[in-house]
Amino acid sequence: MAQGVNVQTSAGYRRQVIILPHLVDWSSPRVSCSLGRNFNDFLITQGLVKPGEDAYTLNPPETMPEWICAWIMHSCDTVQIDGTQRPATEIRLSFSNAQKMRAAASWNFGQINDQGNVRWQKNDVTQKWGGNPSVSRLVSQYMVSLKRRKVHAGETACSARAITPAMLETIYHYNNADGRTTVQPFGSTNLGRWEGARARLLCFTAYLLAFTCLLRVDEVIQIRAHEI
Repeated sequence: MAQGVNVQTSAGYRRQVIILPHLVDWSSPRVSCSLGRNFNDFLITQGLVKPGEDAYTLNPPETMPEWICAWIMHSCDTVQIDGTQRPATEIRLSFSNAQKMRAAASWNFGQINDQGNVRWQKNDVTQKWGGNPSVSRLVSQYMVSLKRRKVHAGETACSARAITPAMLETIYHYNNADGRTTVQPFGSTNLGRWEGARARLLCFTAYLLAFTCLLRVDEVIQIRAHEI
């Protein structure tokens, strides 16, 4: 057992993981995501999707992984989608933002097409492409190359496993102190308080699963009740 984690806190971790499926509406057909809408708007702007259509409800074409890379490149890369270098004075989003964009695409495609984290590949029988286009070799390779360019440009690399057992214990005790486990309504007048008991529990469980199972954020948010 890790230092700083005792039997009581371990039992608390297990309790929170067990009750998680009862706090989330896993049947929701789609989680509204601003990044997900941003991707669809980008495809419409580029003429790849017609206005009024939803890229997530279509049968993804073979080129969908390329479209995802182009979307991320448009906002985060030093190279523009036409292949030219972006001016140094132009603001680019960080690699962390690029990871969030890919996670949003993975989540939406996984939920709409019920593909989860299935790798994007061609069916030898039907000769059609299927799976999650965000979980493709092309997108993975692009993210690796983007990270190299970001580091070369001087952007500080962030660790995907920076959280420690001691941090998890601190979060656990904070969530269970001073009546914070009580579910109660509260107004939105205080912008500094955006969360309630359920939101804190949900976030903590996501941190715990990511740390314990060595998962990425986009992999954690794709977990469904029947998979636990």
